[in-house]
Amino acid sequence: MHKPITRPLRARRWMGAFISALWALSPNAHAGDDMWPCEVALCMANPKGPAALAECKPAIEKAWKAWAKGKHVPPCKKKSAEGEDQGALTKQEGHIDQQAADPMSNCPYTYYATRQKTKYCAFTGVTNQYVNGQLWGRIWYGGPGGEPFIEMLHNDPADPRPPEKFPGIWAPLKADIEAKADLAAVTYTAWTAAESTAVTAEKKAAKAWDEANDYAQKVAQIEAELPGKIQNAVDQIAQAEADLQAAYPLLVAAEEAAKQPGASPAALAHLDQVRAQVYQILSFKSAADTKLNGLLATQAKLPAMHAKAQQLAEVAAAAQAVANDKRSLAQQAKATSDAAQAAAKPLPPPFG
Repeated sequence: MHKPITRPLRARRWMGAFISALWALSPNAHAGDDMWPCEVALCMANPKGPAALAECKPAIEKAWKAWAKGKHVPPCKKKSAEGEDQGALTKQEGHIDQQAADPMSNCPYTYYATRQKTKYCAFTGVTNQYVNGQLWGRIWYGGPGGEPFIEMLHNDPADPRPPEKFPGIWAPLKADIEAKADLAAVTYTAWTAAESTAVTAEKKAAKAWDEANDYAQKVAQIEAELPGKIQNAVDQIAQAEADLQAAYPLLVAAEEAAKQPGASPAALAHLDQVRAQVYQILSFKSAADTKLNGLLATQAKLPAMHAKAQQLAEVAAAAQAVANDKRSLAQQAKATSDAAQAAAKPLPPPFG
């Protein structure tokens, strides 16, 4: 609190001088916007408070609303009896200096809110009220509950002004808001950690499901194709055996002809040709036998493959259950964080 500045106009004289002073400043003004700035200037100079007089309440409440929205009250302009503009009030006559309240510069009533711990001012603006050229009052407006806080105001011992409510409520109000902001920050950290854990668990479950599904599809495809492949191998072996039965007599006859004395080159060539055909059939049958043996071995493994597919599905289901639990915890943490963030919001504008 700054050192009080003595107000030269006594409170007990102020009420009687209000109407006459206002009329002297603007004798030809009409009610409304023309008179309003001068009403504000005079009412702000009342040591008992700007709205202490019933006549002041409409003008001052209109000023609070304007200031709370970042708007300025126009300067009070003196007018002659003929209605001519004689300029704004000077500091000697009751000038009002209006400024926006900035938590980073001119506001001593700061607090932080939200989980980001953003710094705010308890008020939206401040006016410096000059009387007889001296700064007698600093009035903070747009504060908690919309009520102004009048600072540096001299109290006349003969007519004291009621004490301001703001200094008494500010310390606990600030502590409460900042405690909520601290909680919002803590719960946000907890939520982000829970969210990260849930995402990791969900990725693990998704990978397990992909592995289980891919293996199950592979087993199903093998099982579906196996009977046809086995039958095809059996048919190839049967055909090879039939071809061998037909080729052996030809081979025996070709060998006998080639053994005859004076066998012709054609007979020898025919024997080579028949032998090549027999070898080709034997090679084909051997390949078919190997293929069939492999297919039968795969068929024998099907029960184990089904068991593995079931095991992979169970692993994936267990991973999914863990992921679901982690997601539920993350959702709860988010709800807690959101509630804490909502509770940690800054003071609301007093006039919407």
